[in-house]
Amino acid sequence: MTQSLYPFVKRLGLVPCLLATFALTACGSDDDDDSTASSSSSSSISSSSSTSSASSAPAEAAWPDINIEGAGVKTLRVYWDAVPEAAFYRVYKDPDGSSGFTQLGEDVTAPEIYDNVSVHTQDWAEARYMVEACTSESACTNSNETTAVHAMLDAIGYLKASNTETYDWFGWSLDLSADGKTLAVGATQEDSIATGVNGDQDDNTNFATGAVYVFQLEDSGWAQQAYIKASNTEYPRTIEDDEGEEYEYLITDDRFGYAVSLSNDGNTLAVSALREDSNARGINGEQDNNSASDAGAVYIFERSEGSWAQTAYVKASNTPTEESTSSSSSSSSSAASSSSSQDSNTAGDRFGQSLDLSGDGTTLVVGAIGEDSSATGIDGDQQDNSLSLAGAAYVFIKTDSGWSQQAYVKPSQHSQQDRFGSAVALSASGDRLAVGAIGEDWAAVGVDGETPEENSTAFNSGAVYIFARSAGEWSQQAYLKPAYAHSLSNYPGAGFGNAVSFSDDGNTLAVGASAEGSLATGVNGDPSNFPSEENPVDGSGTGAAYIFEFSGDEWQQKAYIKASNPNIYDRFGQALRLSADGSMLAVGAYREDGGAVGIDGNQDSNDIIDAGAIYIFQRIDNAWQQSHYVKGIAADKPDRLGQAVALSENGDTLATSAYREAGSGTGVDADPSDNDSEAAGAVLLY
Repeated sequence: MTQSLYPFVKRLGLVPCLLATFALTACGSDDDDDSTASSSSSSSISSSSSTSSASSAPAEAAWPDINIEGAGVKTLRVYWDAVPEAAFYRVYKDPDGSSGFTQLGEDVTAPEIYDNVSVHTQDWAEARYMVEACTSESACTNSNETTAVHAMLDAIGYLKASNTETYDWFGWSLDLSADGKTLAVGATQEDSIATGVNGDQDDNTNFATGAVYVFQLEDSGWAQQAYIKASNTEYPRTIEDDEGEEYEYLITDDRFGYAVSLSNDGNTLAVSALREDSNARGINGEQDNNSASDAGAVYIFERSEGSWAQTAYVKASNTPTEESTSSSSSSSSSAASSSSSQDSNTAGDRFGQSLDLSGDGTTLVVGAIGEDSSATGIDGDQQDNSLSLAGAAYVFIKTDSGWSQQAYVKPSQHSQQDRFGSAVALSASGDRLAVGAIGEDWAAVGVDGETPEENSTAFNSGAVYIFARSAGEWSQQAYLKPAYAHSLSNYPGAGFGNAVSFSDDGNTLAVGASAEGSLATGVNGDPSNFPSEENPVDGSGTGAAYIFEFSGDEWQQKAYIKASNPNIYDRFGQALRLSADGSMLAVGAYREDGGAVGIDGNQDSNDIIDAGAIYIFQRIDNAWQQSHYVKGIAADKPDRLGQAVALSENGDTLATSAYREAGSGTGVDADPSDNDSEAAGAVLLY
């Protein structure tokens, strides 16, 4: 029987009987690892000659069971005892238990093979492995079938900082290169006083200066490549008050690593420090001035021959020059809490709340949610600070002469506290830009919808604005709102636009609304299924994601996506990322409470507060569906898995963070069971 016929014959249940003369074990399976394996598990699949005899195949005792174990990040080792007289082996995998077996790699002579898997998309319950032992091309016998469920958790990568400390929040931000082999991780509350690349990691005297860690996948596995700090890490200093009295200012809190972005090749890295205090403007200005509290900054690093170096220090073109009398430095690091009004021409712009690089790393967009100008459109009046917390976005480009600002971007209409710039995303070419404004209040619905004359406001409902670049000039292309807006006047806003992600071509856009509160589940459920006016909290913060597609000359909403197990305050949509072709979507719900571990566990338990989860959706035949429910290697509260997510270009690698995870280990091979370092943070690779 030929290999190509095997899946068909197997499904008919004929293999054990037709090929009994070639089998080394009886019909049926006694595999301890998989008691549910089919009764055809010991049948041959590759003996192509009807005249082959049992004596030409490996003989003697029954086939030994094959074994599978986790062998590093995203890697399974399939191994078995050598079979007497076998000249070579073939290893086969059936990915879902019904598609049929295909060979993994080439023929091997050693009794082992390694399978590189996408942990987050593998069908762990149904996937089957089997080995053939052959004395010749036409004389082979096969082993039992087995699953790899027991090896699942060991194949999940668990990464820690090289200098793990409590409350560092390692994993607050992260990004992957297109090939999934370079990973940048922000630890926005790391406390070292070091500056530059690979400085002293052990000095923890400066609260929340922040750090970024770069990991690289090498032939031997994942390893930390660099420990990166700002070139102007803030340190306690002596300042003078209005009466001439000197005192030591101890609060640093620049939050370097708040947002990170890698170019496709992984050789360019952008890092923000949204509470950096310099009043410099433009590129490579004076870094040591700390007179503009929480103005924010972005740092560009480049890798050459494995070594990283800072190449640019980027500030807004309208950085405030004075420190606010009601500085936002006392507010939390989240966008939602940055609501204090700013004095005219004062600091608190938080340049670096969000950022993104184009695929080639030559276009950079930066969001500044605290910027106060009332300008609209492109390159308006930057010095008008009359609209508190309106927000802005800045586009920078790199040419042969270095970095420069290309555009100052504002929406076509806005109000105070819109927080335009809450999230930003660029297409791979850098020619299409999405900007979220989570505090936008208009009650319009759909694409370029008009605001109704009555009930014209929907508090913090949020919006996303699309801009396009042509011949170096930017213009607004679309104004996006969800296709349905609830009407409960006392219901908290959805915060539509808290996360945005483009496909590479910029024609598919995913938008998060982590405060959305409908009780719908799955894809394209009833968006009007809101709790009662009397009990609006019943669905508060369940969260949602939306898919928009651009076709012809217009944008359309294509999908309204909810978790399969929504609960209040789960914050589904806190983070999200599309694969390059736009066919896979990963959505984080960092406050989901499920107690499961690994892939596709029980979704109904809600006993681990803020454990967090990630949901994988795939577009198949133009329809979106949830394919997997992803949890960590342990369910602990409050790890907050899903705070940040990233996908490789093809979606085969998923990186996500649990920024409040408490493991005290360091590096790539740390022990996840040690939970003595509260909120140190961790990153998981699938």
